[in-house]
Amino acid sequence: MEASTWIQLIVSSLLLGGVYAMVAVGLTLIFGVIKIVNFAHGQFLMLGMFSSFFLWLIFGIDPFLSMVFVLPIFFIVGVAVQRLLIQPILNAPDYAQIFLTLGLSIIIENLALLAWSADFRTARTSYSMYSIDVLGIAVSYPRLIACIASLVSVAALTFLLKRTDLGKAIRATSMDRYAAQLMGINVNRIYLYSFGIGIAMTACAGCFLITFYFTQPLMGSMFGVISFIIVVLGGLGSIAGALVGSFIIAVSEGIGGTLIASEAKSLAAFAIFILILIVRPQGLFGERIS
Repeated sequence: MEASTWIQLIVSSLLLGGVYAMVAVGLTLIFGVIKIVNFAHGQFLMLGMFSSFFLWLIFGIDPFLSMVFVLPIFFIVGVAVQRLLIQPILNAPDYAQIFLTLGLSIIIENLALLAWSADFRTARTSYSMYSIDVLGIAVSYPRLIACIASLVSVAALTFLLKRTDLGKAIRATSMDRYAAQLMGINVNRIYLYSFGIGIAMTACAGCFLITFYFTQPLMGSMFGVISFIIVVLGGLGSIAGALVGSFIIAVSEGIGGTLIASEAKSLAAFAIFILILIVRPQGLFGERIS
């Protein structure tokens, strides 16, 4: 391929990586604070995409603007899931937590299939096929805006964690739950907020993704696997790691899909994932366990 074609491919992959980052950051926040692996994470992304799609289809609300409605709704959904399902089993064995979130993912997936069938849907807006020419490279407008919006959202979360009292309480809880309790922090409330924020960010990523990607009930599993790869690659609980890992996986998928076949695009991503973990088992930004 020509150099310009490679540049085009890498740029498109990097823009998709920005959206991957928002999904992965939501997952790593939940794990970093609550120390639970949410196997239903991809299904909440799928629900966010369907929510944005129907707001666009029925009410004509632009997918990017639909986050105004999706964000608070899924924050409440996340808080409810944490309070009613996750909270009662926090002290249970790890396998109980795994089976609960795995079962939740299956329930959500099958209810979505029952409600909307397995048809593929996407929001075909007036700018869906629009692209911007940058030095001879066609940059997809929906991908560009989605990437920028996702990175701004990740930056806003980082600001919340670093500069606000709530963020400091979340970080303290993630470091040591019992020490945080001794300092007067309501740990159970922090868990509610953290799970709610993580799910809300993931659903909002769906609002951005629906402008150039399809949704259907089974796609949540695919994105769930990608999210786990990114989070483990970057280092469990690390936002910076999730950000860097997202771009690595997105670019490797793009290149693998071109050099091998579109159906096998994940092969390159898995290969890079395994190679990096062989060198750094704790992930790129994870702490080494002595």
